[in-house]
Amino acid sequence: MEEFLHPSDDLNEPLPPESQALLDRFKAYAVWHPRLLQVRTQVLDTVWEPADVVFVVVCGPSGVGKSKLAEVLTNRLNTPKPELNGQNPRRALLINTRPPDGELFHRTNFHQKGLTLLGKTTFDRHIKVDVATAEHLVEKKRARGKTTTRYPDDPEMRDVYEEELRRLRLRAVLLDEAQHLITSGDGKQPKDQLNWIKSMAIETGVLHVLIGTYDLLPFCNLDGQMARRGSEFHFARYHMEDENDCQAFRNAFSSLLKQ
Repeated sequence: MEEFLHPSDDLNEPLPPESQALLDRFKAYAVWHPRLLQVRTQVLDTVWEPADVVFVVVCGPSGVGKSKLAEVLTNRLNTPKPELNGQNPRRALLINTRPPDGELFHRTNFHQKGLTLLGKTTFDRHIKVDVATAEHLVEKKRARGKTTTRYPDDPEMRDVYEEELRRLRLRAVLLDEAQHLITSGDGKQPKDQLNWIKSMAIETGVLHVLIGTYDLLPFCNLDGQMARRGSEFHFARYHMEDENDCQAFRNAFSSLLKQ
């Protein structure tokens, strides 16, 4: 393979255009193996018929293909339907949830990134102040001084983000690497973060799909009420001890070798 792609003796030279195109196609190729198809179907069924479900958790081990799953789901939801002549309203937003710079997840950065991905780079700010209380508000702000919040959050930015989700009528927001929502050892944090996700989902009517490692498991069974509003899907590895798994793996590997 290496000799075919790089017939030159100097491996530091760039590949010929035709060889580079072949390599790029191989890297982009994805095998539709049973595990991927199963979880894809489960999530899409929930997106189209969520009932009372407002969030979905998809968890699995590292390297199993969770980011590829997020990409596949987003492409499927945003692919134009033939009957619409190539014009299809956007139905899904994919956000790569980056780890926080500090101890806690920065919600305002999340809202900013979501708005940027949706193409919303500016918004109008309207301020309406009651003249009878304006001075009291100023004095209260001065007396309070510098304040700290548990989660860095800008309510105005969140309102704009939620309004944009409603305006576009999205069906799903997919959060890849969603385990970064939980960053500290504080036992209260998973519930706080899930309440935030749940609130956004209810306010906007948009299903939120959290895709990540097993660190997301605390989201699944925090309490009875939240468990009723969420679904959990496991994206598992293939196991050598299972003959069906072995056959599925051989089929997938054979498809890869044919590329």
